[in-house]
Amino acid sequence: MGSSPYDRDWKSLDLFGRKAYSSAMLQFQTASYQALTAKYDYVNYFKLNNFIDQLPETHCDQSKAIIQEGQLVAKTMLQSAFNAADTIARSISTVVVMWHMAWLHLSGFLKEVQ
Repeated sequence: MGSSPYDRDWKSLDLFGRKAYSSAMLQFQTASYQALTAKYDYVNYFKLNNFIDQLPETHCDQSKAIIQEGQLVAKTMLQSAFNAADTIARSISTVVVMWHMAWLHLSGFLKEVQ
């Protein structure tokens, strides 16, 4: 007995859920890596402050400005990564609910059990 068009729709929704979940997890890993590298950049710029005293005075002000700008860019990148991870986490939860709904429908359980 072949499956009905209705079941094919649910199967395609299940397949779409799997693909969307994989895609969202990849995006989440990318955002996590972006946050890690932004934190690393910020720490490295912070460590450069120790070397400013060893520079000639003519270069101190310029070096401080570069370090402060680098720290600001790193903070902005970190906040951007956190915002992206938050958005992606919300989409992952939506995909999981959709995926489970399709799985429950295709499982053949009675509506009362679902």
